Amino acid sequence: MACLASFYVGETGSTLVVNAGLDLTTATELTLELKKPDGTIVTRTLSDGDLTVGTTAYTNDVTNETYAADEHVLFVIDTEGSPDESILNIDGTWHGQLTYQIPANSPPVSAPGCIFEFNVLKAL
Repeated sequence: MACLASFYVGETGSTLVVNAGLDLTTATELTLELKKPDGTIVTRTLSDGDLTVGTTAYTNDVTNETYAADEHVLFVIDTEGSPDESILNIDGTWHGQLTYQIPANSPPVSAPGCIFEFNVLKAL
């Protein structure tokens, strides 16, 4: 699934929305891996409080596609390192993958889910 989004180098506080396309309310873990253009991987998880499951429907402004409540994940772009800097520190095309564990399903689901990409642009 595409995540048609663009951010700027150094940006923080904006929200990346990833549509899983299935009910995530019983997920015991969600993992979001973001691969930078240089190959470095940033990992954020539900259990660490980095991700939340969207509880209301969300409409993508670019595609006009609506993501159902409880079927998409929200990640607020944050910082890391010392001194803190935005994780979005390299311009180019980034790749992401959302992995989920849903033990309540029959059979239990523990699978790599959505694969997407987004752009990080140089600030003007």
